[in-house]
Amino acid sequence: MDPFEARLQFIQILEALNPSSVTLSRAIGFALKNMEMHEDFHSVILEELDKIDINARMNVMYFIEALVHNICSQNSSRELRQRPYLANIERDFHIILQKVIPSDNLVNLNGSVNILVEVEKCYNVDDSELWRSYLSLSLGKTPEIPEEVEKGFPEAWIYLINQKKRGLEARLKLLHDKPTAQEVEENGEKPLNQDLEQLSRKQILQRMEADRERHKRHKETNWHVIRPLGKVDRAEFEKIWHQYSALDDHDLEEMRDLYQEAAESYLA
Repeated sequence: MDPFEARLQFIQILEALNPSSVTLSRAIGFALKNMEMHEDFHSVILEELDKIDINARMNVMYFIEALVHNICSQNSSRELRQRPYLANIERDFHIILQKVIPSDNLVNLNGSVNILVEVEKCYNVDDSELWRSYLSLSLGKTPEIPEEVEKGFPEAWIYLINQKKRGLEARLKLLHDKPTAQEVEENGEKPLNQDLEQLSRKQILQRMEADRERHKRHKETNWHVIRPLGKVDRAEFEKIWHQYSALDDHDLEEMRDLYQEAAESYLA
């Protein structure tokens, strides 16, 4: 497949994305099959995020998360960031977030935070301090945020923190200075909470259905553990090991009772 045809086909696949696992698997399969095109495909992702609506951008975010998971779980002799897609995604993640969570619409904020947390696990990146700063940010509490951070995921966290702060400030203003309906009409002001105002009824229903589908898929896959084939992480082993007590006389007595009940049931 020549580069131009591959690019066009990838655009069509991204535009057809929805919360179902079928379209997601198709997109991941195409991206992995044509990994030599990863530079072009990365630019396609950035361009498409500018064109599609706010709900569809979240579908692309879930595609990025799934793609990263697939690449990181592959057995490869190459270092993590030398594998296709990964370096570009890390470098431009803050740009991706700017497109998925524009300043005038924060509806994708919480979902994007969850995706960033999962993506960082694949990269073995620990930004727990910035994550805690995001979580602790509230109407009455503003944690200290570093003025300068490293490029990549830390930069993405700063953008998320600033967007959450902006949303809280808008809510606070709405609580203290809420105009009456007459004042809004006279001044021609737009509501401060514009996130839902900018979504049509059809888009809201589509978003509700999409979130239900994602939640269902998450429940089906949240037991997955990414680890090298045939190996168990030490922390995981110790958790399971200490979860159960050693076999003692009481356990043996219960086992004998159960055996006796089972034997009697066969004779009945």
